[in-house]
Amino acid sequence: GPGGSTGSSLDNSGCGGAGYGGRGGDGTTTSGGIAYGSITAPVDLGSGAGSCADGLGGSGGGSLFINASDTLIVNGSIVANGINGTTTQGNSVSGGGGSGGSIWLIASTFAGNGSINASGGNGGGRVSDRGGGGAGGRIAVYYTTRTFNGIISAAGGPRPITNQAGGAGTIFTKQDSQAYGDLFIGNDGNFGANTTIHENTTFDSLNISRGASVIVNKSFTVTTSIINISDAW
Repeated sequence: GPGGSTGSSLDNSGCGGAGYGGRGGDGTTTSGGIAYGSITAPVDLGSGAGSCADGLGGSGGGSLFINASDTLIVNGSIVANGINGTTTQGNSVSGGGGSGGSIWLIASTFAGNGSINASGGNGGGRVSDRGGGGAGGRIAVYYTTRTFNGIISAAGGPRPITNQAGGAGTIFTKQDSQAYGDLFIGNDGNFGANTTIHENTTFDSLNISRGASVIVNKSFTVTTSIINISDAW
């Protein structure tokens, strides 16, 4: 995919994680992949990470789109996670983690208490030669009424196994009554690669938390004073 990271044939090496919603985490030898895709209409697959010799990079997560005319109940799990990188050759080479994929849900009523996850895979790891974590993917949920109280996550592949955690993916939610919707960027407490906002877009609120690092290189607007930043950098 577009966020695939560079591989290496060298021994004693660690390759970067793949990017998508954020940038992939750097490995000890090569850099992580770039971010790409839409925040508000995510349809892309996650990207595969670079392999370092026999240390295989993880594959990217898949893509899911559901448009329910009435009620969507999620009591189980919807998963589009990236795959972990591997470590081989006496633990001397490590592949990067694949990036999470995309999940786009539309429903009149969005209900349930399950989980929705498009997180990045771990980089393969050892003490000195470690792969980077895959970036989180992208999730968007549109609804008229919401009673869902489960978990939604698009975090990057974490440390301490990886050399650098993958960047956080994006979670966008919009109720029909909202003009623009809300953007959430969180990384489950894993400080690592950054998440770049590269679209000219507008949000009702922007929420950055739990280890996410956000860079804005396009103009965007938050229509209210709601900008929440906690445990981020």
